[in-house]
Amino acid sequence: MFEENIKKPLEILEEYKKYEFLLNVDKKELYEQLFANKELKEATGNPKVDLNTIRKTINTYHISAEEILNLSNDYIETPMFRVQAEKLKKKLS
Repeated sequence: MFEENIKKPLEILEEYKKYEFLLNVDKKELYEQLFANKELKEATGNPKVDLNTIRKTINTYHISAEEILNLSNDYIETPMFRVQAEKLKKKLS
């Protein structure tokens, strides 16, 4: 009965795939989209997007980081091998 609650390594990997988008974020591009948006400056005269959009974007990354840190233990023992998730968790968060 206890073994039914243990996640398999592939199940854990699938959970981490939800956050794969974080690995592809270009920080400079994100900054330019939020604070130095050329198209927005031409249209409105202000290069910054509205505060609510900035807040939502930051909140998305903050929540993702919190979820990643709580997604699994740093080390997960399985009958055949040990899954080491600590480095992945740190890099993603």
